[in-house]
Amino acid sequence: VKVFEAVAGSVGLNLKAAKDAGLDADAVVVHKASHTAYFPGSEKVSLMLIFDKESKQILGAQAAGRVGVDKRIDVITTAMAGNLTIDDLAELDLAYAPPFNSPNGPVNMAAFTAQNHLSNFSPSILAKDLETFVLEKQPIAIDLRDPITFGKASLRGSNNLSQAMLRDNLDKIPQGHAILLISDDGQKGHVVLRMLKGAGFEEVYNVSGGYLSIERHARAIGYVHLDVSLFPIEKKSVKKEKSVVEEEEAEETIASDGPVILDVRTPMEFAMGAYPGAINVGLDDLQSWAQGFEDKNRKIIVYCASGARSSYGMRILRQLGFTDVENGGGLHQMMARQR
Repeated sequence: VKVFEAVAGSVGLNLKAAKDAGLDADAVVVHKASHTAYFPGSEKVSLMLIFDKESKQILGAQAAGRVGVDKRIDVITTAMAGNLTIDDLAELDLAYAPPFNSPNGPVNMAAFTAQNHLSNFSPSILAKDLETFVLEKQPIAIDLRDPITFGKASLRGSNNLSQAMLRDNLDKIPQGHAILLISDDGQKGHVVLRMLKGAGFEEVYNVSGGYLSIERHARAIGYVHLDVSLFPIEKKSVKKEKSVVEEEEAEETIASDGPVILDVRTPMEFAMGAYPGAINVGLDDLQSWAQGFEDKNRKIIVYCASGARSSYGMRILRQLGFTDVENGGGLHQMMARQR
């Protein structure tokens, strides 16, 4: 189905239907870029993969997003018709080029996540099961997102620690206690989970799909005993022209003697939290912005969510003649500069 720019699709059984049918079913959720994130036009594809825990047979899937939803559902439909398992799905060598897919796109990533979950290599908790899990385990909840995003929306009682801060303070985390990891979309949670497991922590869990899944569940169904704050919904489109305040801040940044900070994430990501004084210029608009900026020797720092898109943006600016361009990495790294 398609509603305005939003697309959703499904195949097979959902998790409830699978369990109602007496199957020993489970599921994982991933939110993965429709194609390589540094290439313009990339959008998140949210994919839930349902499978049988014993046979690993694929039972169904649901996907939502703006770009590339249909082809992910088509792949899983074909896999189900061929009686493939999640192991088979993980090994599929799907078409790749930066404008069309990532090296490990949403389908492969969902299969990898399912494998890791089933093998207990990286156990995950679905957002719908979070309330029961928290009440039973009383875990130490660690939110790995950047401080600005955490400040706007979070699970009450969670602790905001970056991966680097966590690594430097492992001795302060009590052993023998369940740990719940929350990241933006679950990927960083997996990385940190493996770090903690390697450091001797035994009972560590990752929220499947990260805070994005938590917020969506909170909006759609809600939690009874968990206090989950939500990002404010903007009534105006994030694609509209910048506000007068944003324009004034951008002008002040350019007029100052300090470096120009460019945030090359999407307007929606920027609205969720950004480095103070940063100017939001997406990769699609970077060349036109650069053509209107006369001082090619001005210090420019480019950042994004992880450092991948900003690396691409840095190369674009250098090719356009800018002499002093730095890749600031992800928002976490940028925020660390203020400390």
